[in-house]
Amino acid sequence: MIKIIGKISEYFDNFDAPDFSVALIDGVVDECNLDDTLLLSDINKVDILSKLSSYPSMCNLLKSSEESVSSKIDRIKNKLNHGFYVFGAHKVGAFFVKQCNAAGLTVNCYLDNDKEKHGTLLNGLMIKPPTAIDLKGQSIVITSGRYSNEIQNQLKSIDCNVYNMHQVQYIFDLKHQAEASFRMFYSDLYKKLNSLLI
Repeated sequence: MIKIIGKISEYFDNFDAPDFSVALIDGVVDECNLDDTLLLSDINKVDILSKLSSYPSMCNLLKSSEESVSSKIDRIKNKLNHGFYVFGAHKVGAFFVKQCNAAGLTVNCYLDNDKEKHGTLLNGLMIKPPTAIDLKGQSIVITSGRYSNEIQNQLKSIDCNVYNMHQVQYIFDLKHQAEASFRMFYSDLYKKLNSLLI
């Protein structure tokens, strides 16, 4: 049950709010149980609560206890500590594998859909097509930002554990890095537009 105090209480009559407490009086947080409370620093930010139902994973995270989140992390760690596959044989994948090796994690091999890469090595690790290995029950970390949705759809029919690179970096406290082409997108787009105008 949501506990709303002060000016914002009328706002919640129009939608089903998630199950946690909010206490805010004129921008000052009221005394409440901080274990199940969402604190808003500004009355104008309350609008975001109306959108939470669009993000079921976020609602589940907010509703879950600290113990269940840490037990989920432990389950993922346990699966990955037995070795895993990295889907995406490219610069970001190579950087991620180096991080994993330095952290003592075992990467079995790269998986990639590019036939030109199959049977070759990237930083000493073999690149294989995903169809060459029985991936049922295996753990796979996707390192491609650009093709991650396609890869996830491709792996849906296989009973395997799929994680994205950022989850693993967070869980094992590894350094985060964005894909270089994402960082350069604005710059490249600007150059192309600029060349059309000149």
